[in-house]
Amino acid sequence: STPFAGKSVIELLMKHTSEPVQPPHERDRSVPRWLSDVIVKTMAKQRGDRYQRCEELLTELEARQFGASVDPAAAKVEKEPPPPPKALIEARPPAKLKPQGISLRRHPVLNYGFGALLLAAFALAGVGQGAVQAVFFAPEVDQQALYDEQASQALGSLRRQLALGVDSPGRELRLAAERYRDFTNAYLGTPAGLEASSLAETCLKRAQASEEAALGRLLETARDRFAKRRLGPALDALNGAPADLSEEAAAPLRELRAKIEAELAQLGFAWIPEGNAQVGEGAGQRERFLTGFYLQLREVSCGEYQEFLAATQTPPPAGWPEGKLSAERAQLPVTGVAWKQAAAYARWRGWRLPRSSEWEKGARGASGQRWPWGDEAEPKRCNWGPEAKLAPVGSHEQDRSPYGCLDMAGNARELTLGPGSRPGQPRLRVCGGGVGSEHVENTRAAFHVDGVAPASSDPAVGFRCALDELPPREEGDK
Repeated sequence: STPFAGKSVIELLMKHTSEPVQPPHERDRSVPRWLSDVIVKTMAKQRGDRYQRCEELLTELEARQFGASVDPAAAKVEKEPPPPPKALIEARPPAKLKPQGISLRRHPVLNYGFGALLLAAFALAGVGQGAVQAVFFAPEVDQQALYDEQASQALGSLRRQLALGVDSPGRELRLAAERYRDFTNAYLGTPAGLEASSLAETCLKRAQASEEAALGRLLETARDRFAKRRLGPALDALNGAPADLSEEAAAPLRELRAKIEAELAQLGFAWIPEGNAQVGEGAGQRERFLTGFYLQLREVSCGEYQEFLAATQTPPPAGWPEGKLSAERAQLPVTGVAWKQAAAYARWRGWRLPRSSEWEKGARGASGQRWPWGDEAEPKRCNWGPEAKLAPVGSHEQDRSPYGCLDMAGNARELTLGPGSRPGQPRLRVCGGGVGSEHVENTRAAFHVDGVAPASSDPAVGFRCALDELPPREEGDK
């Protein structure tokens, strides 16, 4: 039997370097105890526990064999050991000790000369060939080959784990390249390490090709939507582009974005993309998913409402001045209109009144901040207060929401369709609280007043419009 057993070469090596050798006499009773002790000491794991010089080992072998006492100190001082018995010199290991095809090596403590003498001593002591071979001889292990094999197995496992196909996204390919780079650094100098380095380069090239193809498809989608005047969805497509594009790759996206934003600004709308919205606050706060929609950047002005009155011969609201509006009055938000008048104006434009949840998302942004500009009250940003007067729409640039909508904290309060509204049966909600508000807290985006009668109107309440899709461009606008 051999001193150690293991399921693999690596396990066998670990036991050989860390576990003590079982004394030979415990495995083979024919081995003398004194010889077993010498063998165990010769194969001790710690250098200090082994024989320090060949003379020590030979002296103890001679003494133990012939029953003499051993003086270790004398053995260390003696430079030239006494000649060993003639029998030890003449003895030779059996010729068949070295199996064919297996390279045999001795324990590092032994050199060739006294190793042969030690084998002769075993022969004299009656130690069997199997016991001697098990203790002092082991197959020669090529450490580099073991390391290469371990690296190859690890690389195979990594490749199975990543399992990248030809259509893998660029992001996944770049992550794979990083993993292969890490592997290369961990197994430098091995064939597997070189292969991993090549795989990393391959992944990077595939990632670049994949990203270029995806970017091309994205740009094509955005251009197609822009051509159909689906400006909001076109922006959504552009927003899906990676942030770390090169200047050359980003240029066509930036150019198209500028065209979309310019047309939206000309139309006077902001795009509110689909997603969750924080509605309400405190115990009543909840999250709602809203599809994408357009919301007017500014409140409807008196001048815009005058166009509606003239085109539809609709009676003006109470307090409306006779004749042509002054330029100053035309820029103010229209107020004092009831729900039916506001809804009629929206239909005339091809628009609609916003739902309260839409208005609130337009004011708070996707994060649900308390004011259009953030979570802290900053009274100087907006037009509010008990003595404040209406100002031209959009004149307070700092009262701007994350989507670019203006005057959602200050200026006129705004009429919206509250929860539970149905066609022809609105449940109105007035949002915001600018002019006439006595407390700055009333300017926060979640502030509202419910229970407004459809036929009622207020000189401090106006409105803005929303729509789901933009109308097609006219022939001359294409």
